[in-house]
Amino acid sequence: MAIQVRRARRMAMLPVAKRSLHSRAVGQGARALDLGWRKAGLLALASNAIRTAESGCGMAALTGNIMKIRLSCILPLAVLALAAPARAADSAITAYGAFRSGGDFQNATTGENLKVESSGTGAIALDLPYDGNRQLQLFLSHQRSHLDYTQSAAPKTAATLPLSVTYFHLGGTYFFEGPVGSGPYVVGGIGGTLLALDGEGYGNELRPSMNVGLGYQFMLGKHAALRLEGRFYSTLINSSGGLFCSGGCVLQIQGDLFSQGEGMLGVSVPF
Repeated sequence: MAIQVRRARRMAMLPVAKRSLHSRAVGQGARALDLGWRKAGLLALASNAIRTAESGCGMAALTGNIMKIRLSCILPLAVLALAAPARAADSAITAYGAFRSGGDFQNATTGENLKVESSGTGAIALDLPYDGNRQLQLFLSHQRSHLDYTQSAAPKTAATLPLSVTYFHLGGTYFFEGPVGSGPYVVGGIGGTLLALDGEGYGNELRPSMNVGLGYQFMLGKHAALRLEGRFYSTLINSSGGLFCSGGCVLQIQGDLFSQGEGMLGVSVPF
């Protein structure tokens, strides 16, 4: 009699156990689905913020307007920083303000050195993961300056021509004392330089170039970092005269190697 009672109790408990297992599975599935939707929403927000920052920073850099760089870059990056998960990340987008000096050409007629005036610059970099210590980098930097020269016709007075210098490079960073995210790093890249001389009879020149540099990254909490960098740029000109000239040029320009250096301060947001 007792054995039959125990069997009956076990049979009665089977549906309850099945219902419990089913309820647990449903709950786990719902939590997984909710987590998936949250991740998808975060990825969409990050993608939109990055596209907005790239577009705004690029246009602001091309106009040389520092206030536009702040508004167009920092605001979308701040949104991304607030939405970013609290974890280390290998990818980052960085907006830079910098000061650049150096760069000269020669007057092919008189031999005069034509100096490019030092000025402020704007830049943006997109870093993508490669391995634990290295990142791939897409880099864009723009400078608005002017070229000083002396007029050859009497009276020989000083004059200037507006000049813009834009670098677009593919390269990378290497954090040599630890993983990506904090500490010293070397940076470099190769690509092209667009030189644009604004004046009657002058045009643009596209030349191959490279950059190398050294930097240090300080983490500002979990969602942002400060970058200090120094970079050196070198552009191959290889022109014996007629550089920039599109017809009727008063100033004949030549050059072999165009070199510049700059100090940079950037705000980086990982994602």
